[in-house]
Amino acid sequence: MSELSVLFTVGSTRFDALVSAALSQNVLDALYISGFRHIYLQHGHSPTPNNDINKTQFNITTFPFQPSMSEFINRADLVISHAGSGTILEVLYSHRKLIVIANDALMDNHQVELGKVLDREQYLVLGSVDTLPGCIDRVMKAKLNVLKPPNPDSFVNVLKDAVGF
Repeated sequence: MSELSVLFTVGSTRFDALVSAALSQNVLDALYISGFRHIYLQHGHSPTPNNDINKTQFNITTFPFQPSMSEFINRADLVISHAGSGTILEVLYSHRKLIVIANDALMDNHQVELGKVLDREQYLVLGSVDTLPGCIDRVMKAKLNVLKPPNPDSFVNVLKDAVGF
């Protein structure tokens, strides 16, 4: 089995619970069993994670907020992300497996609604910090649908029809 890479991303807000969960022993165990050996942890504005757990079986890279995550998304076999719609769409258009974790600390977390729909339609796995180990197993076994990028000509065609061209 080749060594897999996982990217955790929390975006621009704090998501301390996901940052802590990323390096918790039960999540590390689930990742290891599934063949992951490289962890990229974008911790945003959350504190730099404490690396006191024995993680010798992983190559771990941590970094704060980045304006563009494309490079890391393209390196990853799996992305575990906050529920931001921009990140969700970028990951799905990159054809990466995706677990979306809702940030319960946010008021009016309307972004999770997109995650619910895409989970139901089998484009990603929606979970919580508490269910993350099981989500890792589930996403690795799942045959997820591929989200195709929108056709940029669609808008042009609608506009042409509307003005009579």
